[in-house]
Amino acid sequence: MIIHKVVKNEASVNIAQNRLTFDSQREFRSAVNTVINSPGVDVVNVDMSMVDYIDSAALGMFLITREAADAKNVRVRILNCRTTVKQIFEIASFQKLFDIT
Repeated sequence: MIIHKVVKNEASVNIAQNRLTFDSQREFRSAVNTVINSPGVDVVNVDMSMVDYIDSAALGMFLITREAADAKNVRVRILNCRTTVKQIFEIASFQKLFDIT
């Protein structure tokens, strides 16, 4: 399950599942597009605290998210990554594209 909410100019997308894979693509994109297109949002925080596995499709989802966010001047932050997920982002050099914690 992927939950999203907007509070003032900051939005959050919480990935409430342990795997972010191709199967999550439609739900992830829907949540992210909703918050990116919300009026006044300039930051989207993606909470990855429950995720312990991502695949290449998930990396692609984040690249598409970045493109959509850039078009709206919205910054995307990937927060609360578990060690293995953070390592995958680092191997793919995503720290150059996103704030990752």
